[in-house]
Amino acid sequence: MKLFTALALVILCVFVVSSSREEDDERRLDINAGEKRLDVIKRQGKRLALKQAKRDGAQKEVTNCPDQSMKFICESFDFDDSGNLDENELKDYHATVKYFSGDDGVMQAGEFTNMLVTIDVFDGDDDHLSHGEAHDMLFVISYFDSEPDKDLDDEEQRNFFHVVLIFAGSDQELQRREVEDLKTAVKTFDFPPPDQHLNKPDEQKKLSETCEYFAGNDFSLDPWEIATMRQVIDYFDGTDNVLDSEEAGAMLNIMSLFDSDGDQDLDERELHWLFISLRWFDYADGANGEIDEAELKDMNAVLSHIAGADKSIQAHEFNDLAVLVDIFDGEDDILQHEEAHHLIATLKKFDMEPQDGSLDDDERAALLGVVQYFAGDDQEMQDAEYQDMQLIIDLFDGDDDVFQQSEVENMLKTIAIFDFDKDGDLDDEERALLVKVATYFAGKNCELEAKEVEDMLKAIGGAASKDDMKAFLGDEQVCRDKMAQKMKPNL
Repeated sequence: MKLFTALALVILCVFVVSSSREEDDERRLDINAGEKRLDVIKRQGKRLALKQAKRDGAQKEVTNCPDQSMKFICESFDFDDSGNLDENELKDYHATVKYFSGDDGVMQAGEFTNMLVTIDVFDGDDDHLSHGEAHDMLFVISYFDSEPDKDLDDEEQRNFFHVVLIFAGSDQELQRREVEDLKTAVKTFDFPPPDQHLNKPDEQKKLSETCEYFAGNDFSLDPWEIATMRQVIDYFDGTDNVLDSEEAGAMLNIMSLFDSDGDQDLDERELHWLFISLRWFDYADGANGEIDEAELKDMNAVLSHIAGADKSIQAHEFNDLAVLVDIFDGEDDILQHEEAHHLIATLKKFDMEPQDGSLDDDERAALLGVVQYFAGDDQEMQDAEYQDMQLIIDLFDGDDDVFQQSEVENMLKTIAIFDFDKDGDLDDEERALLVKVATYFAGKNCELEAKEVEDMLKAIGGAASKDDMKAFLGDEQVCRDKMAQKMKPNL
């Protein structure tokens, strides 16, 4: 093949990828990720052109090539360099040509280029396709033939390249280990019941997106990134160790929350946050390395509230989450199911009107302030402390049981008055006195109306001592019973 023709393929390759990128906008909106993919293809095309120019005239001409316009392709399938394609070589040649000819069966220029690049990725360091390498190539291609109809349409070819080039690494040559990792990946995302094909809207899409999250800025998976991806998949694939569509979707949803910069890949810091969170919520069966359905529900509820309206966890949000988990996870520093539910219930209470299922910076700051007050000197939330905190929240959150900003502000003002030693938390005596006084002013309906809050702050504000406050002792048990009745539907 002439050097001019080879270089022309480079230009064509870049054009094909650029146009397919436009068609793919709805599926992958991140422009930076698209540019990373394009850079990889450009490098691959340049390398392919140089290799073809070097081989021009050196490869023995195949005498029985079915199509002389496919001369270079025929030479690639002449595994033994005999100058003649035997039955097995012809079989692999025809299968490959058919896959890339598309639904119309006519090889277009872009499809021809895609086929050349595919052969180049699979033919190893020696740039000579072997029988085994051809079989590996056809094995992977067959998984992206979703119909299956023995050909790849445009979307299937895009998805195929997206995944294969990620596994090929920075040298864009699939080494033996990378081939095995790639084959394992396509089989993993062939959700049950497996049919040896990946459908486009679900299995191909989820495989592609998962790989991209771990590939990093160089858009390639190194051994550490592949091992990390496997470890995350292991957390989500259930006790049967078989990933299904729902589990893969849950995994991608969790990973998206940790993609703080929205670039569709997780850097080392984001991965660190992800693994810490997985260990927090893997509390069943002695931390068995699996996130079961109940753990996933708890994890989603906590992370979605912490992530805020933009649905991505930033550094300051994760730091606040770490403080909260440390407070709620008890003296053993291991989060349990009930402790997780206490954390979730508290997060939900500070999602103020209008509620959106997430906490902004002000809501999260108020939450932390209240929680730290009730966690006491050791900053470990005991059951009695949690129950008192919930009672105080219930007294201040109004008839609708949904916090308004003013109600939270009044609650924080009141709590601060009972921190007599000004150390940022309430000891047992301070907490007990707060509960007694607040229930006294709340009255029989156990709801602190605006006028009652005003009266309370006037009575206990200023230089009021503990002895002064003991004049206002309410029947807290009545309010505890009312709160318990309200909580029953949520149990």
